[in-house]
Amino acid sequence: MKTKLSLALLFSFIILSCTKTYEQELYNDALKPSKAKAKTTKFIQNKDDIGLTSTNLIYEEELYKYYLDLEISKLENTIKEIEGLSPKDKDYYSQQKRLPQLKDSLETFSKERAITPGFAGLGEKYWGRVRPPIPPAPDVMDYLKYFVVNNVTADLKIYDANGKLVANSEGKLTQFPEARKGIMYGYINNELKYTKGSYLFKVTRINSNNEVVSYSMTIKPN
Repeated sequence: MKTKLSLALLFSFIILSCTKTYEQELYNDALKPSKAKAKTTKFIQNKDDIGLTSTNLIYEEELYKYYLDLEISKLENTIKEIEGLSPKDKDYYSQQKRLPQLKDSLETFSKERAITPGFAGLGEKYWGRVRPPIPPAPDVMDYLKYFVVNNVTADLKIYDANGKLVANSEGKLTQFPEARKGIMYGYINNELKYTKGSYLFKVTRINSNNEVVSYSMTIKPN
């Protein structure tokens, strides 16, 4: 699985277009925080209580799920286009040779997606109805403060359109005392004051089997 997943990911990793796809627009609309004050959930009962809101955290598994969904959608569309070619098309035979690898990648991504429930998999016991802003809208990224992971270690870096590092995860991940084992948080060093334009998100994650996966995507809020 490790080798197969790594090959599939290396084959499919690209920086997404700055132009929002239909899927991205739907996702943005669904997760964009309202103008009302964000709901806060506090679940560490000590002097260091952390207030999570819909605007101040990124949940890595949700980001990874979003990435997988986009890759699966692209693979499905490419396969559909190739299978729809006529033998009379000049690229028919060369494109047919791509199908086995594309279908293998699709199967690998789909299996990975099946075990990546994202934020919905955490339940409301610890988290209430707080949802992470994925992908972040301009008025959200200004307040990013916490980077939350589930049974992985991960590193997040966010770059602006000029290639400048504007936000990154930092510090040692800490277990949430009241959450199940593996749900941990770190901090985001965020230099953004007002967000506008496209941002490149780069994430490296290491799961419990020590499998390393790196993925990236360009997100253009609004």
